[in-house]
Amino acid sequence: MKNPAFDVWVKPLIQAFSRTNRVLNDTKPYGNILDFRQQQDAVDTAISLFSGEASKPAKEIWLVDPAPVVIEKYREAVAAMERYMTQSGLVCEPQAVYNLKGDTARIEFITRFKEVQRLKTQLDQYTDIDEAQKQTINAILPEDELRSLRGSYLETAQRLKAQQGKTGKDGSDAQDAI
Repeated sequence: MKNPAFDVWVKPLIQAFSRTNRVLNDTKPYGNILDFRQQQDAVDTAISLFSGEASKPAKEIWLVDPAPVVIEKYREAVAAMERYMTQSGLVCEPQAVYNLKGDTARIEFITRFKEVQRLKTQLDQYTDIDEAQKQTINAILPEDELRSLRGSYLETAQRLKAQQGKTGKDGSDAQDAI
């Protein structure tokens, strides 16, 4: 059963957050929401309802880790992807992705790369990262290598999708990964 409050106040509130944070141009690189005027409970409820995570406290849903914590998670995700490629007998480089044997191996790479990409995207949203942190992030996985891996990831994911379409297989594991 749909919650009637959702369309009345939850959806407009989440839309307001989205619009506030929408990038306009160089003069508005991000938005700040300063005050909810004593509406914290309503905001927490809206976030829980909108996210579908009603059992989680809102802070766990929307409060992000500080940049140093995310940088460490990024380092760990890149290391996990590199370990996976090494365990597969390959060097972790874009052209080696095409040498992964079998759909399961390709799906595993896709899953690992998606986590790397998710964390990098999150890091790109921080406005308070200093130059040393930027250098650390780039040292973990240089931007040009990340772009090349992203190309290999996209091509691999497209091939898996096309293959699933030709064989008529459900491929739920692959669909979840892609």
